[in-house]
Amino acid sequence: SRLCTWVGEMFLELHNATYTTQAEIKKANRHGEFLLRDAETAAAVADFLGHSEYPSEELLRIWKRFLLNQFHDILPGSSIEQAHDLAKEYYKDVQQSAMTIFN
Repeated sequence: SRLCTWVGEMFLELHNATYTTQAEIKKANRHGEFLLRDAETAAAVADFLGHSEYPSEELLRIWKRFLLNQFHDILPGSSIEQAHDLAKEYYKDVQQSAMTIFN
């Protein structure tokens, strides 16, 4: 009865971001967010204007690869070295694949 208890959701008001030991991964993640948003927009406009068909299967593949790196150990940098290396490969693939959509 002397211990503090908490009822409901615990929200940390000052916890606005994730720090990381892997700045390269964090930067690639942010770049990928903008790049995929822009690639989807460009693809939708090109499809609407009749210039090219919307690449739904390729975008789905790219998004799945990108979102795999959203795993809770990758962005803060607490995963093992092999996971960091694989994440970097995936971000490179995401960037290259998304850029082909613009061409």
